[in-house]
Amino acid sequence: MKSQSNAYQLNQLKRDQNQVAVQIGTSFQTIDSSDTPKASPVAFSSTIIAITVPDRAVEFIVNPTQDMRISEDPTMSSYDVIAKDTKEAIECAVMQTIYIVRDSANGSLNFRFNLI
Repeated sequence: MKSQSNAYQLNQLKRDQNQVAVQIGTSFQTIDSSDTPKASPVAFSSTIIAITVPDRAVEFIVNPTQDMRISEDPTMSSYDVIAKDTKEAIECAVMQTIYIVRDSANGSLNFRFNLI
């Protein structure tokens, strides 16, 4: 997806009854923004997968079928584990890339990005 200016993005925010911009999710998408987009669900294994965060994304919602490691570090030297069959929301407004890899078994990741 093409990058848009912050001013453009601010103008796209929902407005409250006083016409003040409110930064809440207004839509979602189930593909990333890489040159070869990854669509939900995406299979994961022992190979690290880079998921490119869309410009307007504020939250990354994940639901893996097997335990999965997630990190901001491309080497995965530090990570968090998301348990299988759980749904978690990860803030990603200032991130460009999120990395995932299996913890102990191959699986698939159902995901969506909440957008402003």
